[in-house]
Amino acid sequence: MTEELEQLLKNLKLKRILEIYDEQLRAADKDDISYSDFVTRLVRAQFQARQEGALEWRIQRAKLPAGDVPLRAPAGRQPQTDPRVCGTGVHRQSGKYRVRRQDSRWQNRISF
Repeated sequence: MTEELEQLLKNLKLKRILEIYDEQLRAADKDDISYSDFVTRLVRAQFQARQEGALEWRIQRAKLPAGDVPLRAPAGRQPQTDPRVCGTGVHRQSGKYRVRRQDSRWQNRISF
């Protein structure tokens, strides 16, 4: 990788492409992969890294308790959703949904 390409990837904040570029270049030479397939692999890896980072950010922002917390409650203890929000319980614009807590008060939550 040239220094110019490395600097451009850093400035554009394409960290995942920066990490895997040399490895993917060697694999492309070895397997005789077309240029478009090579670029597709790089962009796909960057996209997946961003998706994973976004999910981690959402989980941190939700301020879940520390430790392994299941994403769903046991079958008998599923929270009741507010049918007034919409048919699915998820607000169409904000992506939030409302659940009834054990003290019978409604609480907004972010859907994943």
